[in-house]
Amino acid sequence: EVDNDSDGYVVDPIIRLQDIILQDDKQKFLTFLEEDDFPKILPPCITLQLIKFGGEECAEALLEDEIGYTIDIHDTLEDSFENWTPLHKASYYGYLAF
Repeated sequence: EVDNDSDGYVVDPIIRLQDIILQDDKQKFLTFLEEDDFPKILPPCITLQLIKFGGEECAEALLEDEIGYTIDIHDTLEDSFENWTPLHKASYYGYLAF
């Protein structure tokens, strides 16, 4: 899909999010959340991206309520690891060799 404003391609929001998390830029992260009008308690898909791609500064900003958004650490993530919370998932990804 072509973006008429910049004559470039429109990038999938999840790919944009992954890039921001890999850069670990909490200001870009906040801008992304505001532009895409996410609710103040972020959905599990955002939490999962933080867990998968690192982003310690972004995660810390959420957990310490620096940017006005938060996550539900008790929410379960829907995937092949049924009923895992974000903390379960973070411990799993934290032990993988990259």
